[in-house]
Amino acid sequence: MRFAIAGVILSLLCSCGTPYPKVPLAPPLSYAKGEELLAQGKLVEAEQQFRDYLASDGTSYRARARYQLARTQYQMEDYAGAKLSLDELDEEFPEFGDRQVAALRGDIAYALGDPLDASVLWGGAFGHS
Repeated sequence: MRFAIAGVILSLLCSCGTPYPKVPLAPPLSYAKGEELLAQGKLVEAEQQFRDYLASDGTSYRARARYQLARTQYQMEDYAGAKLSLDELDEEFPEFGDRQVAALRGDIAYALGDPLDASVLWGGAFGHS
């Protein structure tokens, strides 16, 4: 009986650890500030915060920072810069490619005057071929 109780307690203690041990509980300050500024529409400042984070040694939010940088550039109508940021995201994190990235690529293609490419990208983003 003692061993059973000890086993239950031990398993509970072991299960209390974080399921993502390599991800910090809170984002780094420059990344968090970038998201806050982006939400407030302060695009130039947000872009600088994301660039500051990417220039640092931070790794845990790096892929997300590249994506947020591209979103910020898109909202600033810097479509070429946004496309370049997504290309850098794909190069550094090829496994990251998700629907958000494909949808943003479609938005960029449309803004650059290529509606056919945009519709293909949007279709891929939303599971339509």
